[in-house]
Amino acid sequence: MARPDIEKLFSDIWQSREETVYPRLFGSILPHISTIPPEFLAGDRIDFKPPALWLHYGVLQSPPDSIRNCWVYVSSGLSNPTLDQCENPLPEGPSGIGFEVVMFTATESAWAVRIIQWVMANQLLTAAGMTTFELMEIFDRIHVPPELRPSPLSHIDYLFVLPMPPDMHHFELPTGRVELLMLVGVTEAEMKFARAQGGDGLLELLQHHGMSRVTDTDRKSVI
Repeated sequence: MARPDIEKLFSDIWQSREETVYPRLFGSILPHISTIPPEFLAGDRIDFKPPALWLHYGVLQSPPDSIRNCWVYVSSGLSNPTLDQCENPLPEGPSGIGFEVVMFTATESAWAVRIIQWVMANQLLTAAGMTTFELMEIFDRIHVPPELRPSPLSHIDYLFVLPMPPDMHHFELPTGRVELLMLVGVTEAEMKFARAQGGDGLLELLQHHGMSRVTDTDRKSVI
């Protein structure tokens, strides 16, 4: 595929995701994208130079509306196709790394933006073989570094990866399928519960307490 054709495909995919898919799923999307800070993309190897395109990936946000009384934060860029996917699209396969991530918060949250940027950077570096980790999956628990915790008083120490509701579970791009993964902040005690009872056990517990969707960084542990 010629470079102009690839550039047009990227533009069409970006436009489809941000101007059609996300507004359909979440409602009004604010026009500004909070791009990933370069320091998040540095990785552990000082000789690694991230692709310039990564610096345009970031987080979009959607304010509450008459249907939804919480804020939505959603990544944009993880589903951008690789060059091989551009030249050999497989509609039944993944586009990019195959997912984007979402977080719901009760109030506007600069922390939600920053933590999703950090998650995005880690997933991009993992997909590029720059870490020893694997791409995240449903029921994974991701430790939040001390410097990225919501506040010194917050009990939120981990991100719990959950499936989105069925009507928001995935969408299709010309270069493949994209799953939406939801991030929910959880505490150390809740994470230990998941180790003993499994991810589905923690999900059931959070659902019982009404904490399985919207992250409240000021809440106490349910355990």
